[in-house]
Amino acid sequence: MLNPAVILRESARARPAAAALLHDGGTELDARSDAVAASLTAPGVQPGDRLQVPATGRVPR
Repeated sequence: MLNPAVILRESARARPAAAALLHDGGTELDARSDAVAASLTAPGVQPGDRLQVPATGRVPR
């Protein structure tokens, strides 16, 4: 199984000048990440817990 952290690290080493994250700017990214965090803590996910995240390459609006 590939670990997303390993994939990101290897990609960063291979292309250090490439963008790691693209977003619209402003506070939208903060609001979305806060919403994800809230949705994870509601069912009891704690810091250090392991999660499986399906990655589609797109975030629904």
